[in-house]
Amino acid sequence: MTSDKYTGDDTNPEFGGPVTGFLHFGGTSGLLENNPHNLVHGAVGGSLQNGPDGLMSNPSLAALDPIFYLHHANIDRMWAVWNQNSANTNPTDPNWMNGPTATGDRKFVMPMPGGVSWVYTSQQVSRLSQLNYTYDSLPTPAAVPALLIQRLTRLGATAAAKRVKEGAAVTTGRNVELVGANQQALPIKSSGASTTVKLDPVVRRRVSASLAAPSETAPPDRVFLNLENVRGTHDAAALSVYINLPKGAKPGDHPELLAGSVGLFGLSRASLKDGKHGGQGL
Repeated sequence: MTSDKYTGDDTNPEFGGPVTGFLHFGGTSGLLENNPHNLVHGAVGGSLQNGPDGLMSNPSLAALDPIFYLHHANIDRMWAVWNQNSANTNPTDPNWMNGPTATGDRKFVMPMPGGVSWVYTSQQVSRLSQLNYTYDSLPTPAAVPALLIQRLTRLGATAAAKRVKEGAAVTTGRNVELVGANQQALPIKSSGASTTVKLDPVVRRRVSASLAAPSETAPPDRVFLNLENVRGTHDAAALSVYINLPKGAKPGDHPELLAGSVGLFGLSRASLKDGKHGGQGL
């Protein structure tokens, strides 16, 4: 909810996610799609005492659980709350506003009373004011300093943070450079798994220098941890990723090392080799 952009990219998905074609189960999820959407599906539909998973964890069966509708109403409500912040705007790209087209092979369809259906586009449902319902609680989100201001402050560049807050012009680059990667696929079992990321020394020095001397004219680099091609069969699972966890330590004892958690709702469908996206996973 602190993201102030709807459309991101594969590196930084932002609130709504990157630009894609008609995509279902695969690719990069937006922040709202991952948490709470995917994580709640897995948490509610996860197995108890190693028994079978519940309906909510299976994308093909989730709507058979009555809580599905409460959950999705709350996702819709959170989008409405996000729109309460005047700094946040929905996309204006015609491909988003007008798609998927009613004449194409994909369309949004809502069953209506009387056996008829309403075919609609994104721009027709992008705000509650266009529709005939609302929610009991639609709080205006608390003002959050721009991400750059937060980062400058945390890195000790308080004077630069003050100038940015006062309106100083800032130019940020969009170049994405690989700092490092692990060397092979990582099998993950219920007990977890660990891997080492080998960092390129030249790029690492540049990133370190950027973080050591940030300013409004030289904004600090941002570092992202990217998980690719996650494949498997357990849709209710969630990955909690820790960085530099001491060997033998319990993850729960080190919340300060938690980079984040990723829900794997839709994993089995995204892993099918004969599926629409070739089994690339999440």
